Amino acid sequence: MEKELERWCYDVVDFCNPKAEQLNLDYYCFQSAMPTFEPELLVIGINPGGCGPFRKARAKDELSQGHNIYDVREGHICPDNLKMVRKLSRVFTTPLLQNALATATTMNIYYFNTQNVQKMNSVLNQEIRMFCQQKLRELIHIVKPKHILFLCTEVKELAAVGVTGIKNSGYYTKIGMFEGIKTLALPNPGFYRAYSYTNGEAMGKIITEYLNL
Repeated sequence: MEKELERWCYDVVDFCNPKAEQLNLDYYCFQSAMPTFEPELLVIGINPGGCGPFRKARAKDELSQGHNIYDVREGHICPDNLKMVRKLSRVFTTPLLQNALATATTMNIYYFNTQNVQKMNSVLNQEIRMFCQQKLRELIHIVKPKHILFLCTEVKELAAVGVTGIKNSGYYTKIGMFEGIKTLALPNPGFYRAYSYTNGEAMGKIITEYLNL
């Protein structure tokens, strides 16, 4: 796995460094530590928030933020990610759920940071989108996660990365399959209405069942 992941990282920086400079956007892949083999949970967002400019070409070992910015546990919350954490904390309310999220590998479909999805759609061309979609499929094949949780319920985005049999599962969630792995999708945390306390509690129960906690 280590050599495959290293090759994957080389491919990403070779492609993304010139694109990032051209777009004047920062990028990174993992919003946690680098992935381990067969993680219990892989969490996949749509793209990093913010609008940080390009600063320098990244090396292969600079694709991770080093810590899980989705962590909702007291004392572990990332101050730069408070808006998302507030939404996720309404879902991941029990110690079991919080620990599952804290130990997950977290990443995004698209690596370039933008203020919102609308901005992302306006700046990322088809070449970049297809590259990131393909690299996500490859990454899943390399690390072999036991469970996959998307923070995106757009059918076209899920289908583009290989999720099939997508169905509504209640409370804004969707289920599907990725090559034999059952997947669960929650709305983008930017969709504020979906993350009411009532919906959050219901989504937490759905995730608890999905993860067999």
